[in-house]
Amino acid sequence: MDLNSRIATDDEIKQRIEARKSAEVIFELAEQQANEVELPALFWRKLLEMCLTKTEKRIDQSRMKPMTDIEARRFGHTAIEFGEFVGQLVKDIPLDRLDWYGEHLFIDQLRRYLKSNYVKRERT
Repeated sequence: MDLNSRIATDDEIKQRIEARKSAEVIFELAEQQANEVELPALFWRKLLEMCLTKTEKRIDQSRMKPMTDIEARRFGHTAIEFGEFVGQLVKDIPLDRLDWYGEHLFIDQLRRYLKSNYVKRERT
């Protein structure tokens, strides 16, 4: 059940408070570490990348709704801004490569795109 679509129980509220407190402690430690490294901006970029990678693996993909055909067509015309396909449109990239990118990069939108009926029809 989506936690944002209902009223949280007392236990859930306590868990959220504890999670926030733990995150604040971790962030303070990260700030201390960033002050000790030679390139703090690089430290923060890498930390953000690591956080996103770790949390993306925890997303429940079964809850993710596929894009509508309109959204999929629009997203399919998005140019890739990195890697071996830089400048190419999403719709022109081989689907097996998009599957790989879906596991590693612009995760949410690509996963929804790959679940869309538009792409399913393209695969058949």
